[in-house]
Amino acid sequence: MDLFKDKYLLTKEFFEKKSVTPDEETLQLTLSPLDKKETTEVEEPPLGRYLGQEALDGKIVGLLFSAAWCPPCQQFVVLLCDLYDQLKARNANFEVVFLSFDKNAEQMESYFRAKHRDWYCLPFDDQFKE
Repeated sequence: MDLFKDKYLLTKEFFEKKSVTPDEETLQLTLSPLDKKETTEVEEPPLGRYLGQEALDGKIVGLLFSAAWCPPCQQFVVLLCDLYDQLKARNANFEVVFLSFDKNAEQMESYFRAKHRDWYCLPFDDQFKE
């Protein structure tokens, strides 16, 4: 789908990734350039982050404009989850992209992780949804 070809989409894995502990962060900051390994590998995007064109190419895409504070949205998400499960059980070529209208990133992440399936979402601060 060309609509998201240059956008990075996130999955629940992105929000569940291991955070760096303060000790690891301090160690990373104190290593000199000689202590760090030289890498010639191409850096992959973080876990749970996919380029839209690769994730959605050739698929039917449903756009979900929703927010945790919206009761009708929450009722609709339940129905959409049921439909999504039925379509996936039939191996349908269907994906959902969640575009949040929550008030902050924390609300968006909480709502996405608790109520949604293994869908994609646009990062909270991406202006594309406007």
